[in-house]
Amino acid sequence: MSGDVMPLSVKGTGGTQSFNGISKKLTDNIPVYLKKHEHSFLVFGLNLEAMSFSGTHNYFPVDAEYGITPMFGYSRTMNKKLNVSALLVPLLNSDLKVLNSTDFHFGAVVKAVYWLRPNVSVKVTLGYRRQYYGTQYVVLLGGDWKISNRWRLFGDLPNNATLAYAISPKMNTGLIYQAGNTTYSLSQQNSYLLYDYAQGGLFLEYYLTKYIALRGTFTTSVIRKLDIFNANQQVAGGVLDYIPMSAAPKALNNEVSNGPALKLSLSARKPDKK
Repeated sequence: MSGDVMPLSVKGTGGTQSFNGISKKLTDNIPVYLKKHEHSFLVFGLNLEAMSFSGTHNYFPVDAEYGITPMFGYSRTMNKKLNVSALLVPLLNSDLKVLNSTDFHFGAVVKAVYWLRPNVSVKVTLGYRRQYYGTQYVVLLGGDWKISNRWRLFGDLPNNATLAYAISPKMNTGLIYQAGNTTYSLSQQNSYLLYDYAQGGLFLEYYLTKYIALRGTFTTSVIRKLDIFNANQQVAGGVLDYIPMSAAPKALNNEVSNGPALKLSLSARKPDKK
């Protein structure tokens, strides 16, 4: 689970309004092995998100949005070097005030991981997701390189990348890059909100126990869009990751500022062997 705080501002005819965006997420993934000694398993997961805005923000007329994303998948290790996974991802992103059949969307992802060496792997992810602006195509290229006992480089570009340094067996720090693109329905205005971002910064992580890790992250955005569009404003050809395939429609609201973001997260996972 995690919580983010984003100081925001927006300019209007009456001046500049400053307010905060607060995002809370809870994610859980459970593998279910099919047979005791086979390298294949089912994956069941759920991601819950709530994003709200506090303070005065008349130029940005959005109070809160919610995301509900169950996940169903299958993963199999084909041989010593190749693993293939597939996920079905239905999703609901809405203010939950009024729900229509068009608010329930569908996504699917296929990922292949190939180990070049025991400490180096490459990854390819292909996916599809229905958004309120149209179709989003997902194409991610990444990998995982354990450079040494202390240094590790991993990620899936253009979505995320991390350069981690192990200060001690219980503490990690490093550089982090994150990007995302998602939409939420706004029932009262018959419109939708696009949240598009790319940000980079620093993180510090500490294992409270063998499996429980606490992480703090400070980032600054190079892209931060919180744009409102009419429901009929679409992107012809869709979007590749977060890049429009044609001219994007003009937003109805004033531009929200770039700026910092603070994140605190608590996760349960098995630490890497040193």
